[in-house]
Order: sequence, then structure tokens, then C-alpha cells
Amino acid sequence: MYLVRFLTVAGLAALEFKASIPAGIALGLDPFSTFLAAAAGATLDTLVILFLGKKLRRRVLAGHGRKTSGRWLNSAYARFGPAGLGLLAPLLVGTPLGTALGVSLGLEARALLIWMAVGATLWSAVLTATVAAGFQSLRFFFHL
Repeated sequence: MYLVRFLTVAGLAALEFKASIPAGIALGLDPFSTFLAAAAGATLDTLVILFLGKKLRRRVLAGHGRKTSGRWLNSAYARFGPAGLGLLAPLLVGTPLGTALGVSLGLEARALLIWMAVGATLWSAVLTATVAAGFQSLRFFFHL
């Protein structure tokens, strides 16, 4: 039963990172297992999208060429680099969209994977600690 809960949280993290942590705590996983499952699910999601996204990007660019629109996006990337995207995307837009954005910008896959994994791990730790403290406070105040 424990493995099913762990895999459920990891699968949910691959789809919607922020929802996986409260779900893990609500399912009865301890905070450390919830943290591991969320970070692993988000990182695995990044790997899958990187693998599929590079092929798709090559096809699109081969058919249409590179457009010059979206200069603001390129300037934001030039300012913050893959580290900025990797650290902010898991919290703001989620790992699937953040990885797809990185692939569409033509980021190096290795750098994108490393920074997305670091970002997912960091935010997983922060959100797990916050949610676990919130659940503990509810138990304390309402004697659950």
C-alpha cells in the first residue's frame, strides 16, 4: 500500500507538481517520502519531455525555420539563463511547461535537466515543509 501511495504522488508530481505534496501528506505519507516522490516525479517528467521535445523541435524548425518573434522571451533567457528557468518554472508554471519552454528556447538538455531537477528538489523541500507544518497545526488546534 505504501508503494502505491508513493507512486501516486510521483505520478501526480509529473502532471501537477504543486498538487502532489498536499496529496502525499493527505494520503498519509511521511514528509520525507512525500518530498522524495514529488522531486522524483517532477524530474522524471523533465526527462521524458526533454527526450520527446528535442525531436519535435527539430521537426518544427525544419518545416518553418526560426522566427524572430518573442524577443522579450529571448532577452529574459539571456538575463537569467537556464538556472532562472529551472529554479522558477517548477513553482510558477510546473515542470512540464517549464521544460517545454526550455526546449523551445533551444537550451542545452543537460543544463536544463540539472536546473529543473535542482528547482524541483528545492521547491519540493520548501512546499513539503510548509504543508507538513500546516497539517500539524491543524491536528494540534482541532485535536485530529
